[in-house]
Amino acid sequence: MVNNHPDTKPSTLASLELGSGDQPSGQPVVQSLWMLITDLFAAAVPVVPFALLGLSAARLTSLAVTFVLLVGLGIGRGLVGDRNIARTVVETVTIAAAAAGAGIGIGTLVA
Repeated sequence: MVNNHPDTKPSTLASLELGSGDQPSGQPVVQSLWMLITDLFAAAVPVVPFALLGLSAARLTSLAVTFVLLVGLGIGRGLVGDRNIARTVVETVTIAAAAAGAGIGIGTLVA
């Protein structure tokens, strides 16, 4: 594969020989456990209001909290990627809304 890109061949081969470049750091088990914790938290956020509140209040609370967290995620994406924050917030919320709409649509078709 390196031969297909002769302009990057010397630096790629040097990185491989020296062991530099992007290499996984840390312990895989620790990283996996952190991923498990964050996934459980992300999955619980929209569900917890339904366990604590009435149906109509839970819907509004779930939507509001999820929206706030999606805005936070968009801000984080913008900062980490050094991109326009407003654009990444809109992208993040739009993708989530499209996924929610697709889920509702498929659920309606299946039901």
